[in-house]
Parts: sequence; structure tokens; C-alpha cells
Amino acid sequence: MAISNVPANVATSAMQAIPFSSMIGGPLKACIEAQAMAAKTSWEFIKEVGLNTDEKGQKSAVMVAFSFNKGGRMTQLNVPLLTIVPIPYIAINSVDINFKANINASSSSVSENSSHTEYGGEVDAKAKLNLGLFSLEANLKANYSTKKDSKATEESKYSLSSYTKYSVPSVSFLMPSFT
Repeated sequence: MAISNVPANVATSAMQAIPFSSMIGGPLKACIEAQAMAAKTSWEFIKEVGLNTDEKGQKSAVMVAFSFNKGGRMTQLNVPLLTIVPIPYIAINSVDINFKANINASSSSVSENSSHTEYGGEVDAKAKLNLGLFSLEANLKANYSTKKDSKATEESKYSLSSYTKYSVPSVSFLMPSFT
């Protein structure tokens, strides 16, 4: 009986049917969208906290004035608020996507051949001999029988495992400078 390759084909087909592009592309797309949302949040913070808009729509930095004594005279220093307030900014520098697939397939078949052949024959023979006081008697019987049984079992198992790991840690970075 030949070993079946059906379980191997089933397991391989099942693994090929897994939508890896969605499973990997989906989280990566979500990371890109999250990065865009983070950038928008940073821009909203800059507009709301660090910029003033006049009646003509012109934007100017919100300034903070510091007064201090320098060499016996009072000095004032004006600095943009955004230089002393941390701007919320986060960047994804790597992505972790973990995926594990275990696919098991098996098949089994049992083939049973049973044949029963019986040959029989019986021979019965009697013989008797009388010798005066003595008598001799013999009985002879013979029988013949044969039987044949056979059973074959086939079991085929196939296991396929796949483990894929991608990494996407997220960290806070300094705001990029444009100088």
C-alpha cells in the first residue's frame, strides 16, 4: 500500500492560502497611519501653543520674556515659547509583527482482506480382529482445514509550521530641525 501524499498537499495548500500580504501589510499600514496622526498632532500643538495669528491671518511665534540682572543692569531676553516647551513628537523606528501558523493534516486508511478457505475431509476406518479371548479394534479418523486472514493499515501525517517575526518598536525622537 503506497503512502498517501494527500495530507502534505492539504497542509501546503492551507499555508499558501494564508493572506500574508494582509497580515503583514495591515499592521504596516496602521503604523503609517499612526505616524501621520502623530505628525498632525504635533502640528496642531505647534499651531495652538506656539503660534499667534493676527487679524490678517499672519502667524508669529508666541514669545516669552525673561528679565534678569546682568552686570548690574536689568536685561530682558525674548525667546519663542516652542524653544522651552517640548513638542509632542513620536516616530516609529521599527515594527514587530509576530505570526505563527501550525497546520496539521492526516489521513488513514485500513484495508482488510479476509479469506477463509476450508478444506475438509474425513476418513473413518474401522478394523476389528478377534483372536479368541483377545479382540483388537482400531478406529481411524482424519480431518484437514485451512484459514487465511490479512489486514493492512496505512496512516499518513503531515505537519507544517511557520513562524514569522517582524519588529516595530516605537520611540520618541527629537523634532527634526530644519536648519
